[in-house]
Amino acid sequence: MEAFQRIAEKVKLLMSKKWGWVVTIATFWIFSAAFGTMYSFGILLVELQEEFDSGASETAWIGSIAIGLHTLGTFVSSALVRRFDNRPVAIVGIFLCFSSVIITSLMPVLEALYFTFGVVYGIGINFVVISSINLILRYFPTKNCSRATGLALTGTTIGMLIMNQVVHHLIISWGWRNMLRVVGGILLFVSVPCVTTFVQPSSKNLIQADSVAPLEDEDELDEEKAKLREATSEITDEEKLRLKEKEASEDKEVVKEGRCSRFRNVAYPELWFLSFGITGCCMTMTFYYVSMVSFMTTNGFDKSDSALFMMVVAISEVVGKVVISAVADSLPFPKIYLFVLASILGVVVMVVLLVASSLGLMLGLAVVTGMIVMSIFDTLPYSICVEVFGSAKAADTSSVVLFMSGVGLVMGSLLGMSVDNTGNYDSAIYASVGIYSLSVLLYLAVPLYQRLFAKERYVMVRNRRKALLMVEDGPEPTFALSPLPSPEYIFTDIVSVV
Repeated sequence: MEAFQRIAEKVKLLMSKKWGWVVTIATFWIFSAAFGTMYSFGILLVELQEEFDSGASETAWIGSIAIGLHTLGTFVSSALVRRFDNRPVAIVGIFLCFSSVIITSLMPVLEALYFTFGVVYGIGINFVVISSINLILRYFPTKNCSRATGLALTGTTIGMLIMNQVVHHLIISWGWRNMLRVVGGILLFVSVPCVTTFVQPSSKNLIQADSVAPLEDEDELDEEKAKLREATSEITDEEKLRLKEKEASEDKEVVKEGRCSRFRNVAYPELWFLSFGITGCCMTMTFYYVSMVSFMTTNGFDKSDSALFMMVVAISEVVGKVVISAVADSLPFPKIYLFVLASILGVVVMVVLLVASSLGLMLGLAVVTGMIVMSIFDTLPYSICVEVFGSAKAADTSSVVLFMSGVGLVMGSLLGMSVDNTGNYDSAIYASVGIYSLSVLLYLAVPLYQRLFAKERYVMVRNRRKALLMVEDGPEPTFALSPLPSPEYIFTDIVSVV
C-alpha cells in the first residue's frame, strides 16, 4: 500500500512539473481557433464590401478594431485575471468571441459590425490572450520561457494558415453569413475543452513575481505563525493599535513610492522611441491582415490567389516564430536590432509591391514578410522590455508598449483610405515605406539615448550576456501573483523572458 502511494505521489509530482506544457499546448489550439478567425477578416472584407457597397477604409475598420483591442484591452483583462483567476476570464473571452461571430452573421447593416465583431470579438480575444499568457509565464518564469510563449503564439499563425482556407471555401460554398456560424461552432468546439486545462501551478513550487526567493516550507511557516501568536498575546490593546497604525503608514509609503516609480518608468524617452516605432510597424501589419486581399484583387489577382498568398504568409510566419523561439535567447546582440532588421526588410517588401505583377513574385514577398517581418513584430513586443529596461521595470514599460501596439493595429485601417481616394493602394505603400524608415531611426535611438544620456539604464547588453552565460539546473519553478497595490501592473508576469 505504501509503495502504491509513493508511486502515486511521484506521478502526481511529475504531472505538476509537466502541466505547464499541457497548458501551453492547450493555449496553442485556442489561439489557432480564435486568431485564425480574426486574421481571416481580409477574405471577409471583400465579401462585406460587395454586399454592403462600402469602401475599403470604412470596412477595414471592423477588423482593425478587433485586432487592436486584443492588446488595447489589457488594462481591464489584467485586473479581471487578478480578481477572478485565469480560467474564468478565458471562458468569458471564448464565449464573447463565439457570440460575436454568431450575432454578426445576423446583422443587416454594416455599421452594427463595428460593435458586434470589432468591439465584442476584440474584447473576447483580449481576455483569452491575457489569461493564457499570464498562466504560461507563471509556469515558465525563467527556464523555457521563450520556448513556451513562442509555441503558444505560433498557434496564431497556424490558425491563420488553416482558417484562411476554411473561410475561403465556406464562403464559396455557403456564403459569408453561414461561414461565420460554422466558424463559431469550430471556435467553441476547440476552445472549451482546452480551457479546462487552465489550472494554477502548485503552491509548493511558487515564487513571488518580483522576487527570486522561494516560499518557505509550510512547517516553518506554521512555526513562525505560532511564535507570532504567542508574542502578540502578551501585547496590550493599545500597543496593538499603535502597531497597526505604524504598519498602515508604512504600507501607504510603499504604495506612494510604487506609484512614483511607475510614473518615472513610463516617462523614459527611449521607452516612447520604442513604443512609437512599434505603433508604426503594427499599422503596417494591419495592412497585411486586413487589406492585403483587397490590394491583390484591386491589382487584378483572383481571390484564390489572395488566399494562397495569405497561406504562404502563415506558413512562413510559423517557420519564423519557431526559429525565433529557438535562437532569440542565444543571439550575440540585443533583440531590439531584430526590429531594425524587420523594418529594413519591410521597406524592401513595400517597394517591390509597387511593381509586383506576377503571382510568383508575390509569393516570394509572402515568404520574406511572414518569416521575418511579421514573425518578429508579432512575437517580440511581448518580451522586448525585459531586455531593454530590465525585469524590475518590465511591468510598467511592457504595458506602454503593448498598449501602443494596439493603437497601431487599430490605426492601420487609415491605410485603406488610399484605395477609396485614388482607386489604388500606392499612397498606402508610400506611407508604409515612410513608417518603416522612421521606425528604424526610432529603434536605433533607444540604445543610443541610453548610452549617451542614461547610462544607468543601459542594461540590454548586460542582460544579453547574462542570457548567454546563464546555466539553469533543476526543475522549473513557477510563480504566483505579487500583492501589487493596483491593476495598472499588466503583464507583470513577464519577468524573465531573456
